[in-house]
Amino acid sequence: MNIDTSRDRHRRHVAAHAARARLIDRFGTDEHRRQQGEFPTGPRVPATELLRLVLDASRGTDTGVPEVRQEDLTDALQMVVPIRRSIDNMEYNAIAVARKAGLTWRQLADALALESPQAAQQRFQRLGDRLNDTAIGENTRSRPTDGL
Repeated sequence: MNIDTSRDRHRRHVAAHAARARLIDRFGTDEHRRQQGEFPTGPRVPATELLRLVLDASRGTDTGVPEVRQEDLTDALQMVVPIRRSIDNMEYNAIAVARKAGLTWRQLADALALESPQAAQQRFQRLGDRLNDTAIGENTRSRPTDGL
């Protein structure tokens, strides 16, 4: 493993953790703060919830919420990374399970609103590649190895 890659991954992890804490401090409820305190390294306020809090605050309709600053938006955008990784992981595994259950690439293309069976296969491959790229050195998913 490249030491620079490991350092970059660690730096991003630390930055994301700090962004999460800042968003909870600024926009979270007492329940969010309690939850974060109970689970500092485990289950915590979902990234989707933190992103929603900032977007809701950016509309400026709730007078009890602080004004959204540029730093808040940067922190909120960092929440997109784990959201995207989670959705990619779920989609990849759903396709793998569907293929194992006998669904054709045409059926998958239709279900995913893609134009062709080839597009469904390419999407599956891209998801797998992207997940592998983001999971190097991490154990964030289990990729099927049955030749799908």
